[in-house]
Amino acid sequence: AVGTSAAKAVALQLTQMPQPRAIAAQPTPTLFATPGKQAIDITNAPFWGPADAKVTVVEFGDFECPYCEYYYKMTYPLIKQNYATKIRYVFRDWPSPAHPNAFPAALAGQCANDQGKFWQYHDMLYEHQSNLSGESLINYADQLGLNKTQFTDCYAKQKFYNMISDDFNLGVHYHIRGTPTFFINGEFYEGVQAYEYMSRAIDQSLQAAAATS
Repeated sequence: AVGTSAAKAVALQLTQMPQPRAIAAQPTPTLFATPGKQAIDITNAPFWGPADAKVTVVEFGDFECPYCEYYYKMTYPLIKQNYATKIRYVFRDWPSPAHPNAFPAALAGQCANDQGKFWQYHDMLYEHQSNLSGESLINYADQLGLNKTQFTDCYAKQKFYNMISDDFNLGVHYHIRGTPTFFINGEFYEGVQAYEYMSRAIDQSLQAAAATS
């Protein structure tokens, strides 16, 4: 088992972690960017729901973002409850440089995904958003029954650094300015979405998909 000293060493290492790289040759989105419908890359991203669902919802989220936490607590449970068999729900990391614990938490999330428990860990992070220290992130993995040695090694070596940086840069390419941001079958929705509004958008996409099938 990995002891407290190892966890502290990982936490110290992560304080020295560089921020996500900027996209090369990509323009910075303007304040008034209004992207239209886009084909969103979901390669290797964790998801729940049917892989062949007619509607795909992509969330770009940040585990330290208070608006993401609000969405997670107020809207997300109803989306999962009512659409679990109807949509494919995808999560992509967009850790803001303004949130110092967001990138380490994203790394930890992908290490949990490496052991098949991304969504359980995703929920754990939002339930404990006020405590995202390196030691806590390792303890959450232990609480979920993950292989602690494997998880800590993945975390310390920043195994998914490039993947998360690519997610962040992909979001910049899609004109994301903050989190949460959603794409429902490619349609752009920015900010916290109330369940009534989001369910209406999903239902419209489901109806449109049914009409063309």
